[in-house]
Amino acid sequence: MEVSEKSVVQRIPNLIKLKTGFKAGRHPGVSAADSAWRNDKVVLSPKAREINDAKQKLMNMPDIRQQKVGDIRYQIKSGTYVVKGDKVAFHMLKESVLNQRISA
Repeated sequence: MEVSEKSVVQRIPNLIKLKTGFKAGRHPGVSAADSAWRNDKVVLSPKAREINDAKQKLMNMPDIRQQKVGDIRYQIKSGTYVVKGDKVAFHMLKESVLNQRISA
């Protein structure tokens, strides 16, 4: 069913009041503000609070660890930065295996 006349939709709250004696969306004897605050309540579990705290800490952390970047940059410039081939190869293989599992 399609209601094409807007005036019908606009009259619904008045029809509810006429039939029931109180406004739509309200409980008898309770103001709208009281109804919202008394009936609705959010309680976070300890785990949810822990997750929220961790999220806040992550949001406050810098994206780049400037000290570490500075140390590596210095090592590269001074020629003391050592690349460990076996470590690089391990991480490349690990990433390859993970990508295969994800795409499978």
